[in-house]
Amino acid sequence: MILLNLFYSNQFYKNLERNLNSVFLLKNNSFINPLIVFFLFQNVYFIYKFIWRRLKIKIRYGFVSNSSSMSFIVAFPFEPQNESDLKELLFQNVSSLPDEGGEEIGVEEIIRELFKQIKNQKSNNKEMVTGRLEGFLIIPFDEAQKNYNFKVVLEPDSITHEEAQNIFEEIDKPENFIYVFILDSIDYVHQTLVVNSVFKNLDHRLVVNH
Repeated sequence: MILLNLFYSNQFYKNLERNLNSVFLLKNNSFINPLIVFFLFQNVYFIYKFIWRRLKIKIRYGFVSNSSSMSFIVAFPFEPQNESDLKELLFQNVSSLPDEGGEEIGVEEIIRELFKQIKNQKSNNKEMVTGRLEGFLIIPFDEAQKNYNFKVVLEPDSITHEEAQNIFEEIDKPENFIYVFILDSIDYVHQTLVVNSVFKNLDHRLVVNH
């Protein structure tokens, strides 16, 4: 049985090699088939899209140390009931946004992720909000430039328990519905939120782990 398996295994690899040669090379083996150029191009594009773009984001936000180390704490003026509510709040007349690498990301993809996290939590959850603040750092938001000033956060002190409680009290107003969005620090969809300051018109905090 072992010998039989080895025989068929050997035949399989011989057939595979023969088929690959017929795909990648012309009959005289002197010219490269255009198909191999296409396959190589696909591989290069894959490396760029799924590896290099994420590496650039990791370098850009180098202080972010793990996949759940960045969060948005956002106060909405009403409770979003569906994805359309989120689009009305955040993406009016916008169909796509550029990510860190400059590639356009459809807002529908972003909305789906945000609403999924909304459905999995209760609004104004003090324990959850303060838990994402305590021991973390707040990235200052530049109101004039409408972006986050990461350069200011050089060697800041982490938020204490008391400070976390105070921050929650600041945003826990009767008219606010507070949600926490935990981000993947190297996911280009999530980083689109940061690059484009998606929450700029809402009371919010961007917190990171040092």
